[in-house]
Amino acid sequence: MDVKEKYDLWQNTVVADYKKNTKLVMNSISRRLMIQKNVSKEGLAIYKKLVMRKHPNLVKIYDISENGSGGIILEQLIDGVTLEYYLQHVNSTPVEKESIILQICDGLLALHEMNIVHRDLTPSNIMLTDDGEVKIIDFDIARTPKRGAKRDTVLMGTEGFAAPEQFGFYQSDFRTDIYTLGIIINYVYTGDLPAFKPYKDNYQMVEIIRKCTEIDPDKRFNDVNEVKEAILKATGRENEKNVQKAEDFAGILDMMLTDLPGFRPHSKIPKFIAVLLYLFSIWFIAAAFVTYCKTPYQLLLCTGVTIFGFVIPFFCFSDYLSFQSKVFRRLRPVSRRRLFVIAGWMSILSALLMIGAIPRA
Repeated sequence: MDVKEKYDLWQNTVVADYKKNTKLVMNSISRRLMIQKNVSKEGLAIYKKLVMRKHPNLVKIYDISENGSGGIILEQLIDGVTLEYYLQHVNSTPVEKESIILQICDGLLALHEMNIVHRDLTPSNIMLTDDGEVKIIDFDIARTPKRGAKRDTVLMGTEGFAAPEQFGFYQSDFRTDIYTLGIIINYVYTGDLPAFKPYKDNYQMVEIIRKCTEIDPDKRFNDVNEVKEAILKATGRENEKNVQKAEDFAGILDMMLTDLPGFRPHSKIPKFIAVLLYLFSIWFIAAAFVTYCKTPYQLLLCTGVTIFGFVIPFFCFSDYLSFQSKVFRRLRPVSRRRLFVIAGWMSILSALLMIGAIPRA
């Protein structure tokens, strides 16, 4: 976004006050209605991640303006209704309910890939557009798990949906959202909480809800992807995963490019620097192979330097395409991160030793 686009985006007039820190505004140039919110410093860090990552099942964050106490965000005004309203007024089919649940899973997956725990996923914080698209909103108490913390410092969450750890038992992590997801699945099917009206029609789905809502986080699903795969199996929709992959090839390619380190921010300067670094790395590797790979032994060492000096550290330090969580699902995020940082540096050290062993003659 250039300076003029940013300036134009903030030419807004207040239309209505929603609550203390939230207003409905209209852009004076595009005539687009948006939500303007004041957020705290801690909340600002979450929205900075969200503004860089667009996902169809997350509300769009257009821009952020920082100030001394936190910041102001411009957020998409969703043309639709809350999940709570929808379930109370629309007699949806089982297929439509399954679609809603799977889209919620996709939205949570995107959040967790950004290392964000929502912590307040409720039927009133999930919107449905007129096209049936799910949008997760309201990240006011969302947090990034803190390294070394044993429990949350601020106890927040909606009664009936909040996980036990939100009341001081453990620190909130991705499994906190999985607990709430189990409550939401039950709510979608029955219109109520499992404690008052448990879902009973599909025994596989009943087991999914039970496992999601275990009191002990270690007994829950490890990540939302596991939940989604179990739901696809329970509903007989396993083949949809492969079909969706084929249809979304262009989207996957775009995701692979935008998730590259240096391409995640919207700013052009980091992207320019990243392109130079990637080109330099390619040139360095190619030059090493041309210069030193005269014998099979030299070829083997050059290949090892490439793998241990570039490829392995790239995945260890960047977590490209959430590689780390896919390889070690059972590890806590903090432990997983430490493991990969150590592995990355050990890999670089191995590459340096290999460089010293390459015969120059």
